[in-house]
Amino acid sequence: DGVRTGRIQSSTDLATCIAGVAARTKRGIHPATRSFQALRIWVNDELGEIEALLRSAETLIRPGGTAAIISFHSLEDRLVKQWFRSSVMISKPRRAIRPSKEEIERN
Repeated sequence: DGVRTGRIQSSTDLATCIAGVAARTKRGIHPATRSFQALRIWVNDELGEIEALLRSAETLIRPGGTAAIISFHSLEDRLVKQWFRSSVMISKPRRAIRPSKEEIERN
């Protein structure tokens, strides 16, 4: 196994290394979860992709049109909120739109 030999050869080896130095969160989430999330964000340039979308959104959306942007973590959420605050778009929601209990049950 890569952990014992000092060579990380798989994602399991990396997760084991991280688990050896970091504790589980209060919610029981594996310690490597955030590390893998950070790697995925970097490899896929997820923040760069969100920024590119937001830069082009105002030219893509027709006057009176609607933009619906779903963010999956706080880094994306921050970029989207900053864009909505600084956007020249006329109609801006004051907070995220949440589904009703009925809509949640239907889905």
